[in-house]
Amino acid sequence: MKKIYPKCLSKNNEFGHTARGYILPCCWADRPDLFQSDMKDLVKEKFKLSNIEKIEDIIESKEWTNFYTNLKNNKGYSICYIYCSKNKIKKLCTFKK
Repeated sequence: MKKIYPKCLSKNNEFGHTARGYILPCCWADRPDLFQSDMKDLVKEKFKLSNIEKIEDIIESKEWTNFYTNLKNNKGYSICYIYCSKNKIKKLCTFKK
């Protein structure tokens, strides 16, 4: 299994959000098949921004807590391995002059 380096666990993390009314661990997580993907637990109807009072209701939920715990143990969703693997980090951070 590829090693992942989750950017969403960094101190400077900013959440992503969707036009459909959900926050996500990062902007790369929003994709057309989001609700059918392995991330579907993070975008349940109860997590829609219009259904909550504060963001902590989402990020402190069992589903989100499990997500972050799994990441710390190198168990991420498929999108995590695409954007947070070592090779992808190098590619994203390489600038052409």
